[in-house]
Amino acid sequence: MQDIDINTTISEVSLFIEKLQADMPEVFKSGKKTPLKKLLYMGKLYDVNLNRGEQSCITFNDDTFTLTAPNFRQHNLKPVIEGWMKTRAQKTIEEKVKHWAEKMELEFNKVSVKDQKSLWGSCSHKGNLNFCWRIIKAPGEVLDYLVIHELAHIKYLNHGEEFWQLVNSHCPENKKSRKWLNQYKERLFVNEDSNDEENQNSDQPEQQSANRNI
Repeated sequence: MQDIDINTTISEVSLFIEKLQADMPEVFKSGKKTPLKKLLYMGKLYDVNLNRGEQSCITFNDDTFTLTAPNFRQHNLKPVIEGWMKTRAQKTIEEKVKHWAEKMELEFNKVSVKDQKSLWGSCSHKGNLNFCWRIIKAPGEVLDYLVIHELAHIKYLNHGEEFWQLVNSHCPENKKSRKWLNQYKERLFVNEDSNDEENQNSDQPEQQSANRNI
């Protein structure tokens, strides 16, 4: 079985972003800073309530995010939001890796969640699994696919026929998840505070098997 080429062209990405700007103006920033109204989490956009308080924090209850900060126009909410997302990503991904590793009868070494811009996930020859924390914004079935994909690399450090047979046996609908990742990958990198630019540090995973368009 050959891997399917689902690379998105620059023009397609541009059209996709233009459509998102029209459909979801609240998650795109103009030159004027505006209060955050929505957050993407596990494949859904949730409302955001803003509260003033001395300490900056974020909570998620009853399908609503609550952001607390001293001053929403001046205070940078990005570290608060990303910190919460990264914590949730680590916990959720670790649980899914343990679940699928048992089903696939595979052993892994450790799971790390990193701030990667070019990779959704990677697997080293030592069985170390790395994931981009932004994948926590994707639907659960997409996250399951990515975990299965990286676990399969513990046995096959390639994208050959045997690799895809293993992936297909545990995730028969994986083409849909791959298409979703390709279609919405730009959306997962949209800035999520009230600032214009997002400054991120890029961690480099162990270079064995790395995947963004997968």
